[in-house]
Amino acid sequence: MNEKYNALFTPWKIGNVEMKNRIVQCSMGGTSLFGWMEPNHFDKEAAYFLLNRAQDGVGLILPGMQCIRDPLGIPGRKWLYQNDQMFKQLKEYMVEFHKTGAKLFIQLAAGMGRSMAINGWMTKLAKNNVLNKIASPIVDVQYICASASEVPNRWKEDVMSRPLTVKEIEDMVYAFGQTAKKLRAAGVDGVEIHAVHEGYLLDQFTMANWNHRTDKYGGSFENRFRFPVEIVQAIKQRFCTFHSCRTGIHFVIRQGTGWICNFPQSARLLFSLFYYNIQLLCFNCQYGDVISF
Repeated sequence: MNEKYNALFTPWKIGNVEMKNRIVQCSMGGTSLFGWMEPNHFDKEAAYFLLNRAQDGVGLILPGMQCIRDPLGIPGRKWLYQNDQMFKQLKEYMVEFHKTGAKLFIQLAAGMGRSMAINGWMTKLAKNNVLNKIASPIVDVQYICASASEVPNRWKEDVMSRPLTVKEIEDMVYAFGQTAKKLRAAGVDGVEIHAVHEGYLLDQFTMANWNHRTDKYGGSFENRFRFPVEIVQAIKQRFCTFHSCRTGIHFVIRQGTGWICNFPQSARLLFSLFYYNIQLLCFNCQYGDVISF
């Protein structure tokens, strides 16, 4: 092997979590551990695939993005943290996974907001309050399409996304914290906050062209970033010990209009997140990811 690749096989750390090498499998579609666009469950097929990659020698593995709340789910059990059986299976799985020497970070997302792709029947529910109310115990289209403000859906411009209420935002922040707590108890090594790609929900809160709120979650730079910062705080409170963080948090965010990065605001966010002891940052822009440790 060419000596220039030797560094790939040296250990490194995120916080106090050490990876055996610098080979990372990033999140991608089809590898979510808890299902996708369906009631959350422990996905054995995805788990087997990820375990195989760990057995092949990958040092850090991140399964596919996982929404903190089911877009389509079982009445009374929409949030990930409510599925105790799923976390029990995850804990058993992590014992086998860690035998490979690899580490596992789970990527959590707030949702898609106005970037939620909707089809014909979902459009009908989104436009009809009565039908949406009837269907809401299983699928609440108006909720899963909700954004920072009343703005058009990215794929169906005649469908307007309603603004999330403050109570709904607070419930989501709580859910991130509770999920992180259960992930830690199950033996997961870290949490990644997904806030980018297609301009998803957290992205919409941070961007002035989509966030027209006048409450504490809109207006100034600090207010527009309040939602993701509160998520960071909730996760660190429940995932980390008082004295040290067991893991790093990978915060992914893009700032800008359309696909154009706003680097001054990204830099300001970078220094703001350092205050919260974030160990790993990945800024996604038009031409790829820039990872900073």
